[in-house]
Amino acid sequence: MTIFGYETIGASLEAISEDSDEHISASLFKSGVAGTLDNIKVALRCASGTRTADILVGMWKHSDLSLVSSSDIENITLTTTPTYYTFTSVSGDPVLASTDYLLGVEADYIDQKIYVSYDTGDTDQRHKDDHTWTGSLPNPFVVGLHGTIKYSIYATYTPTGGAGGEAVGSFQGLARDLTLTLPTPFSKRFPKFKPRILI
Repeated sequence: MTIFGYETIGASLEAISEDSDEHISASLFKSGVAGTLDNIKVALRCASGTRTADILVGMWKHSDLSLVSSSDIENITLTTTPTYYTFTSVSGDPVLASTDYLLGVEADYIDQKIYVSYDTGDTDQRHKDDHTWTGSLPNPFVVGLHGTIKYSIYATYTPTGGAGGEAVGSFQGLARDLTLTLPTPFSKRFPKFKPRILI
């Protein structure tokens, strides 16, 4: 399996769902080889105690901001400890090789803030969409704000051809270069030899 995104639970928190501000928090990451998604994980916590909240995660192609993968709504019980939660309903969606994607998360506000973890990232790595919760993610992503933030969100996916896809390709390349040498026929090795019949 292959991963792209940020696999560390960041030291800082951003509220993605509060009474006056619902939005999608996403960061820009580049994929490696081509493949298909297995899951998206994101580090979340609630403001106090425990809280059950509806969460969506998604992946957008950065070049045109089109939505290429969206999870089902997951009703997740959060605590005050930032924890990675796994969304497997994105499984099977395609990942292109060496492509810039936005990985993002949205939460439905109920009665307390929901937070996503983050650390300092690269210039304009953060992308914010001021999208009010509707139960589905926008297509395209509408960038309202950039920032130097990388959220604790990452995608796990299987390279095209499976875990051994690249190894199989290398083996095929070897096979194409292989020259098979057959034994020289007996008559060519001994052209003047004539069998004698003994009476």
